[in-house]
Amino acid sequence: MRTQNILFWQAQGGAVIRQAAWELVLEYWQANKLDPDELRFSRSVTSVRRA
Repeated sequence: MRTQNILFWQAQGGAVIRQAAWELVLEYWQANKLDPDELRFSRSVTSVRRA
């Protein structure tokens, strides 16, 4: 069964794997009743300098 799971996920590709991982994060967050706003980026750009 483990081998089948590995083969399945390898066949899916990176984008599908990342989407599934993100869904697991969201499910965990909701199950533990955590603030969903904590999952957002919270930094703002104050200035941009050219290197």
